[in-house]
Amino acid sequence: MNKQQTRILQDLQIRSYTTITVKRWDIHFRSRLLHWLKQQGYHQCQFYRLNKSSHTYVIALPGAYLPSGLLIQEYQVKRGPIRLLLPLLSLFVLLYLTLTMSKHMGKITEPAIAMGVPIILGMLAEYFINLNKPAVSIKTMFINTLLVALMIFLAVLFVAGEGAICIIMLLPFILGLPFLGIIIMRLICRFFWKPGPKIYSLAFLPLTLMATMPSASSDHYGQTQRSVIIHAPIEQVFHEIQYIGQIKPEEVNKNFIFVMGLPKPIYGMTEQHKGQTIRHMQWQRGVDFKEVVVREKAPYALSWIYQFKPDSFPKETLDEHVQIGGKYFNLIKAGYQLQKIDQQTTQLTLTVNYRLSTEYNWYSKLWADYMLNQFSDVVMAIPKQRLEQKT
Repeated sequence: MNKQQTRILQDLQIRSYTTITVKRWDIHFRSRLLHWLKQQGYHQCQFYRLNKSSHTYVIALPGAYLPSGLLIQEYQVKRGPIRLLLPLLSLFVLLYLTLTMSKHMGKITEPAIAMGVPIILGMLAEYFINLNKPAVSIKTMFINTLLVALMIFLAVLFVAGEGAICIIMLLPFILGLPFLGIIIMRLICRFFWKPGPKIYSLAFLPLTLMATMPSASSDHYGQTQRSVIIHAPIEQVFHEIQYIGQIKPEEVNKNFIFVMGLPKPIYGMTEQHKGQTIRHMQWQRGVDFKEVVVREKAPYALSWIYQFKPDSFPKETLDEHVQIGGKYFNLIKAGYQLQKIDQQTTQLTLTVNYRLSTEYNWYSKLWADYMLNQFSDVVMAIPKQRLEQKT
């Protein structure tokens, strides 16, 4: 028995743990060490990697008191590539099936999927990436977050089939929730218990919750209102908002909502049809719908309700979850109010009422308000530019 072996036995007898420094720790070394420990009467031992060290490990007996800050997490033996990648491949297959099934069932926006999958992916990625080389730096947490975010981005794009608008709206979830999962896994490994390969079974949790939890969707009715000052008589402003006609590309101000993928307006006209006053609207990419006027008080007020048909928005014009007149979002009523400031100045105000029906109305409302406010500004800028250019 050499000096190191003697020291190991003495430490285990006195304080129930010891340290050992080796240049290469693999399954063969671990097996020999376990065999020798069993010969000495120690049949149950745990192995840890020493904090801030790549070659020093801790051998501890069950129930041993380990000084705070000594360890980073339980050390796992390096596995062969097949045994290492098989759980990960199974995880991806399961998550693919989860996303596919949830989309088919119309439940992809439910918290179990939209929030559960990113958090669990962050947890499992943290476990897998640091399985053999535990890391404590904030830098590695951000790198792991970006890797998971990339996986989620690809899944949202190709599996869930979402477009640019939804992806941009989901960015806080795509980046924030995996980071939360990584933090949770680190806390589990550091302070509670040391997970093994069975931790991959967490991938079943979103599917289980989706099948058992009731929908948390509810209706929320909101309103936006924007105003603009136009240097033109009130009668001219009222006429211009009714008879818009063809809208030239240069008349539509640049705005981030169009970068996101919202179609631009290209035509608008007020018409009489079967005793009703109808506002006929057209946007890019084949969008065509009507607005039925319900109140007209020239030249001070004009309000309408929206009338959408199944073909008003051609397929793939907008993402399903932001489809106007769809399950999750709808425009209900809107109207202009005109206020005469003086003979050559008018205040034009556009009010829009809408409905949200999601599990995250508190978050969806932020985007609905932003996009409707920006679109209102763009729409009202058209008569403003036309009329002020004439004077």
